[in-house]
Amino acid sequence: MTRSNVTTTIQWFIFILATNIVPPLSIAALFELSPDETMTFISRSLFIFALFSIIQTLLGHRLPILEGPAGIWWGVFTLYASIGPALYGSQQETLQALGFMLFLSGILGVLLTVTGILRRMLALFTPQVLGVYMILLVLQLSGAVIKGGFGVTEDGINIVQAVATAGLVLFALTLEQSRFKQYGLVMTLFVGFGLFHLLDLGNPIVRSESFFLVPELLPFGNWVWDWNLLPTAFVITLLLMTNVLANIKLIERIVSSREKREIKGNVPASGVASGVSQIVAGLFGTPGPVAISGTAGFLSSTESVQRAPHLVAHALMMGLALIGPFVSLIASIPAAVGYAIVTPLIATMIIIGINEAAFELKQSTASLTVGLPLVIGAGAMLLPPGSMNDLPPLLATVFSNGLVLGTIVALTTAILSKIKD
Repeated sequence: MTRSNVTTTIQWFIFILATNIVPPLSIAALFELSPDETMTFISRSLFIFALFSIIQTLLGHRLPILEGPAGIWWGVFTLYASIGPALYGSQQETLQALGFMLFLSGILGVLLTVTGILRRMLALFTPQVLGVYMILLVLQLSGAVIKGGFGVTEDGINIVQAVATAGLVLFALTLEQSRFKQYGLVMTLFVGFGLFHLLDLGNPIVRSESFFLVPELLPFGNWVWDWNLLPTAFVITLLLMTNVLANIKLIERIVSSREKREIKGNVPASGVASGVSQIVAGLFGTPGPVAISGTAGFLSSTESVQRAPHLVAHALMMGLALIGPFVSLIASIPAAVGYAIVTPLIATMIIIGINEAAFELKQSTASLTVGLPLVIGAGAMLLPPGSMNDLPPLLATVFSNGLVLGTIVALTTAILSKIKD
């Protein structure tokens, strides 16, 4: 492996960490898992995410795309952390029900693929739909960056953390424009980790009781087979498959541009692999993995689209995710450091989104295909937290997530536009 590939592999590894560590930590806190349960939850999550990144790259879409915790599942876990105990009696039984929902989603995902429905959906993903999706994703992520990175809570803002995060983001952006760009992710991680622990803003290192953390099947107990979850699972599956298609189309364009030849992802194989990944996540009690849209920003930033560094980094992550001391160490990385690392990538993503939305845009339909989805999606993001909790879980899942709602509107307007033409 050349020096360039080694550097890219390290960048991939840091990107995997920064992207995949925050959601499991957040979910563990929401469900009040013990320190030991949190450790094993993170270990299983990182292992499953890395495993399916490799499977997708070798047998699925065959593109260098990071598989990580799906934002829609993060939202569902967050929603059910508040309404689940009333429905099922306890947080543990809620996690058991969510495991069954993941299983249902996986089965539906496979069915949508083998029946050919997923491939037929591909034509709906116009550049405008992709652009709306990317812009709304950045808006959603930017809210998390400000709140999590700068320590904003209902009680106010943590001034020390805000200043430290702002300094770290400035450091990352400076590296992005310097000749040390290829080392940016690594340097930002180490500087941020040291700075936050020096300022006593880091997470305490919880020692793992075991050196090897072997993934446990049904760690929260047998599933709660609640068939009332089927409609919600169906909507989630459609949104997950929408995400898969959007990312395949985006990465195809980026890789093709870099390789100077047309590159096509394997949509049917990717759909089946994505469905299977939801089933496996349900069996091992983790959030469902999905193609991470931030990959587009990462590839554009690093200017490397080779698969080898991507595969090596994920193989390394799979192995280290089973090592207790390693999981203990990464669990102590402050979420704010992770947000600071990905901020330059998020800034790149919104440029990609704007370019996609403006690609061959018809002025006569611009307000319908781009303006309306952005207004509705961004508006939903500004609603007070919990404002949709009184709705049925299915509707609450859709209307409380601006990215999901805006993407649905964008797809709907794309259909209407095609009918009009």
